[in-house]
Amino acid sequence: MYAPVALSAQVAQLREGVSRRFGPTTANRMDSYLDALMERGASLVTIAKGGRSPQASAAIGRRGGAYLACIGGAAALAARDHIVSSEVLDYAELGMEAVRAVRLRDLPAMLAIDARGRDFYARA
Repeated sequence: MYAPVALSAQVAQLREGVSRRFGPTTANRMDSYLDALMERGASLVTIAKGGRSPQASAAIGRRGGAYLACIGGAAALAARDHIVSSEVLDYAELGMEAVRAVRLRDLPAMLAIDARGRDFYARA
């Protein structure tokens, strides 16, 4: 089973294995890569903030994925209240830009693009 991919910024750890910040970042900078990543077996679900491009909506709909949007600007609260654990998987030398496995619990998010590619932001 694939876990969602969260596009976020993290910094120093609050306690062993738990990040001090978990700030969803704007996802659209990754939109041009989304279809290729999904095609190669990457997660069908992404978590970030803000709207996505029509290209991303189409890729999500084509692959039956989803985009969950989170509130930006509440990174410390999100980490304190919703991160269970955080482990560096790759590129540790990049510090806060490393690839991590983060376990989340009850992270507030809304379905912004559904499995048919319908985009909440485009309709608003």
